[in-house]
Amino acid sequence: MHALQLHVVVAMLFASLAVSAVSAAPHSDHQHPPEGQANDARVTRADAGVAWADADAGLKAKFTAAFRAAKNVRPVFEQYLDTLGVRAMLDFLEIEDPRCHGDAHELGKALYASNRDLGKSLMLCGDGCTNACMHGVVSEAFGGRDYEAVVSEMSAFCTEGEIARLHKPGNCAHGMGHALMLLTRHDLGRSIEGCERFTAPGMDYYCATGVFMEYRDELDNQRAAGKTVHRDSQLYPCDTYTRYPAACYRYLMSTISAERDLDGSQLIDLCLALADRQRLGCFHGLGAVYSRDVADNPALLAPLCLRGGPQDQIMCIEGVIEKLADFDEQRAITVCNTLDGENRPICLVGARDKMYQLDKATMYLYR
Repeated sequence: MHALQLHVVVAMLFASLAVSAVSAAPHSDHQHPPEGQANDARVTRADAGVAWADADAGLKAKFTAAFRAAKNVRPVFEQYLDTLGVRAMLDFLEIEDPRCHGDAHELGKALYASNRDLGKSLMLCGDGCTNACMHGVVSEAFGGRDYEAVVSEMSAFCTEGEIARLHKPGNCAHGMGHALMLLTRHDLGRSIEGCERFTAPGMDYYCATGVFMEYRDELDNQRAAGKTVHRDSQLYPCDTYTRYPAACYRYLMSTISAERDLDGSQLIDLCLALADRQRLGCFHGLGAVYSRDVADNPALLAPLCLRGGPQDQIMCIEGVIEKLADFDEQRAITVCNTLDGENRPICLVGARDKMYQLDKATMYLYR
């Protein structure tokens, strides 16, 4: 990901709140603070920390050095699966950064490729790194299969067996979006068509979030490899594949911001200039981009999200709060309590339900 600058100055709305030229910390899924210094207190599994604490000190030191030096972390995970184990590596990732999403995708992929046992892999991952390990398992398990076979089986897969016991169906659908992108070789149109084959309401949207996240991650991988990345327009692919704008902007807003060096105020203006569902999706992406900044400074939520109309505000608030609540519900509630009026209960519902809720009252805004 990329360093983002937040300059949200809306003193006319909140005279008592001075928010000017606030610099957001670099937001990256592959940042490595010193060992043992977590960015957040929460980790997601009941046994979190135990396997890492019990592992051999020399082995941990070698793994840590290899991981921090790697541009591509999957080979590192593959090397240490049999000696250090999945649980210990998940512990390490969650200590480094409880969100640890991008790296845990690669761990899940390496895990399933190693054992080819879907149930075992899902059990080992649990909800590690806010479910990213599971997403990697699912994408690896289905990414090499026949397209028609996958789209015909995915509705049943996400509601049965070990995956249904451990995860929300919408979370599984997100993982299937990653898988569709891999088996179509990153064909956005065909992957989204596959998502539309889900039968339960809302599953198609969450599948699309996986599609666009996989697209964003591939852009980042190409840049990391020194390749030139071309997108057809400033808003591509969100202005081309328009069925699920909130899913697209949720993951592409960081790219849009970084490529044009746009600050928070400029991103707000960009969203305000759009119409209809594109505008709503843009505000959702705006909230998602600054979720970490708001977690660090809850007073930023109101000046960031209370722009535009009521629906714009809802989409921005939910963009901030749902993922934040996934790893720290109490912090999310603290953020929500900075709001007044009708937006506070909307925010609190998002904090309670977190990501991937199928029956959320606002789902009609997302498609």
